[in-house]
Amino acid sequence: MLSPRLPFLVLAAGGTNPVLFVALLGARLSVTDWHWFDLGRRHGRTLLMKSRLTRRLMQCSVRIQKCAVLALLMLRPISRHLMLSGVVGLKTRTVFSVDVVSTVLYLALIVMTVRGLR
Repeated sequence: MLSPRLPFLVLAAGGTNPVLFVALLGARLSVTDWHWFDLGRRHGRTLLMKSRLTRRLMQCSVRIQKCAVLALLMLRPISRHLMLSGVVGLKTRTVFSVDVVSTVLYLALIVMTVRGLR
C-alpha cells in the first residue's frame, strides 16, 4: 500500500475537492497502468520468472493462477500485478474494471483518511 507517490497524494487530498481528486486521479492512474498489462501479455513470462513467488504461482493450475492474480489486483493494482494479469490471461474487461474500481477505492480511502485526521 505504500508507494513513492503516497505522500504527494496525501498532500493533494487535503487541499482539493474530494470528488475532483478521485475522478481525475482515478482516471489518470488507471489509464497509465495499461502498458504493464500489455507488457505482461507480450513478454511477461520471461520478465516475471525472476521472482520466487511468481515461479511458484506459475506452477499452480490455471484457475488458481487467475483467482490469485485477481485477488492481488483487487488489493492493489500495481505494475507487477497488472503484468501478472497479462501473463495468466485474464480478460481485458475484467482487469480494466477491477483496476478502475480498486484505484478509485484506494483514492477515496486516502481522502477519507486525510479528512478524518483534520
